[in-house]
Amino acid sequence: MNRSILLATAVAVLGGAAMSDAADKPKAPEGTPLSVTVEGTAKYTLDPALGSEEDLKKGFAVDKFPNPPKVDLKLVVKNTSDKPVQVWTSGDPVTVELNLKGDGAVSVQPRLAMTADYRSPRSTEVAAGKTIDIPLKQLSGGKRGMGQFWYWTKAGEYELTAVLNTAVSPAPAGADKADGGYGLVKVASPAFKIAVEKK
Repeated sequence: MNRSILLATAVAVLGGAAMSDAADKPKAPEGTPLSVTVEGTAKYTLDPALGSEEDLKKGFAVDKFPNPPKVDLKLVVKNTSDKPVQVWTSGDPVTVELNLKGDGAVSVQPRLAMTADYRSPRSTEVAAGKTIDIPLKQLSGGKRGMGQFWYWTKAGEYELTAVLNTAVSPAPAGADKADGGYGLVKVASPAFKIAVEKK
């Protein structure tokens, strides 16, 4: 029986330093017909049960990872071209990498074990000028939403950016090829401002 178990090693980054692809501000291949933005609720209440940065560090040291903060956000993916396109919207090749900046931002790569099955990508047609939404329910990203956790540990202002790793058909010029005539793309969002208040 497959179980999701926690491996012994985890890497934490404190003070808002980035470990995700979002921090690299990748450029999509020229002609990529997509843009992405983060939208949704911009105000949250600090959960005192999460503790401070020091509390989190102590937890990380003994492989205890609290659930990342829940959020009510979505990644809005827009077809910026004048023709319909097919976009991978689920499956293992599709990931959303997050980057949170602000005093009190903490990141960890928990390296959770996953089932060995491969989840094939599924596509959605997006009409010209239209959008589709990818829900963001907590501050986690990477493969299957388990590759990286983000936390806010202080009240204050934060900026969240996201990078969508997906594939598009027709394939943009210069994109690495994927199955079925798709082209792999990586599209970054502008920063989304978040206010975290004390309870």
